[in-house]
Amino acid sequence: MRLIRLIYSLTIQREREREMKVVSLLHETLHKIARQAKNLQEAEKQMNKAGIPTYGIEFISEGNSSIGYVNRGETYAVTICQDEKTETFFVDSYGDWVEQQETEEEEEYYS
Repeated sequence: MRLIRLIYSLTIQREREREMKVVSLLHETLHKIARQAKNLQEAEKQMNKAGIPTYGIEFISEGNSSIGYVNRGETYAVTICQDEKTETFFVDSYGDWVEQQETEEEEEYYS
């Protein structure tokens, strides 16, 4: 029984390590594309070339801020975003971005 638990534990640990490597590689790839892209359409094309599935370009506003982002099909999937005011690119999920904007608005309101 102990041997089975040990094997199971090692298997889970290896799966987590592989998953972490994949996530790290995804982040590296997205940052590289974001640095090189001239616009979101180009970023989406490069993401698809790299094997990262996308579902078009979307725009979202929260308070006084708005971004464009390459839709990856999940609210919290990390992707390439572009600030509409500054036109700078950054890597984040649009779900995390919305939560950050809401937090900043609440802090401004209550201060």
